[in-house]
Amino acid sequence: MDVEITVLFFAKSRELTGTRETTLHISKETTATELLSVIISKYNSLDVLKENVVLSLNEEYISVSDSQNLVLNSGDTVAVIPPISGG
Repeated sequence: MDVEITVLFFAKSRELTGTRETTLHISKETTATELLSVIISKYNSLDVLKENVVLSLNEEYISVSDSQNLVLNSGDTVAVIPPISGG
């Protein structure tokens, strides 16, 4: 079963995609790794960030590296947060 989620892009990910947000249709049951792969398949330009990006689901960080199982619901919000440097 597929659900519709909102994906928000911040900082460099917004620059690379050219958009602040999009919607995706994705399987209700997935992993964090698969979720990132689906996002990157829609926005190939994000491939350069895939090793360093952080995702959050409904404002809670999720680990992409451990293939955490996720159960998504329609209306969920995923944020793509690249590394941020400051000065």
